Amino acid sequence: MNFAGTRQNLAARIVFLWQRTRIVSYPNSGRTWLRVMLDELGVRPRFTHAQSRYILALPATAIAEGVENYRHRRVLMLIRNPKDTTCSNYHQVTKRGKKWQGDFKTFLRHPNYGFERILAFNLAWLDARQRFHRGFHVESYEGMCADTPMALRRIVDFLNVPGVGDAAIAAAAARNRFDRMKAREQSGELFAQHGNRFSAGQVDDPDSRKARRGRIGGHVEDMDGEDIAYCDELLRRYRYDEIVAAALQS
Repeated sequence: MNFAGTRQNLAARIVFLWQRTRIVSYPNSGRTWLRVMLDELGVRPRFTHAQSRYILALPATAIAEGVENYRHRRVLMLIRNPKDTTCSNYHQVTKRGKKWQGDFKTFLRHPNYGFERILAFNLAWLDARQRFHRGFHVESYEGMCADTPMALRRIVDFLNVPGVGDAAIAAAAARNRFDRMKAREQSGELFAQHGNRFSAGQVDDPDSRKARRGRIGGHVEDMDGEDIAYCDELLRRYRYDEIVAAALQS
């Protein structure tokens, strides 16, 4: 038996699958954390923010454009509580890239950058999930935090990557607990391994780092009652929580 040829064929098949698959997420939904863990497992699929990229500045009314361009792909959708996403995104664009000069309240309500845009993006992909005949899988940041090894197991299985055992997955999850990732970023270890993705915008400001808070419900540190009421009204109008819950269950 030609074992070298078999390994080459397997490697070619994995590369093909990775090229055909996209991990889609709105910025600051936890993809860097997932990317690091997958990379340490030797799994390197392609990630995209699609039409939610900050540079495009598409409003909520147009952010669904382009979903159809991915229908021939297998898609893993990564979502996060949109309130936490907004706050993390604000710190990203003000303290790392310095792409936004206004205050948080303006950012939260801005049609081209704010909260409603996140809802529209995530729902556009979830609403189209039945049309992705090669496969569509949804994972939440909160689910990854609740049981990281189990979530990684589901993701690796969806990506059809052979030979990744539960012990390796558990080790990657333990090595990248949030407190350990913060320490690894602060020490420069993650920068050495992954480049500028882990270079702090302001060395003396923890909120300018890539691993900032990571806490579920951390938006309460940035939002006042008026902001939360604004978000809750949009969540009700879009039926967001209901649709997301159904997608995660399916």
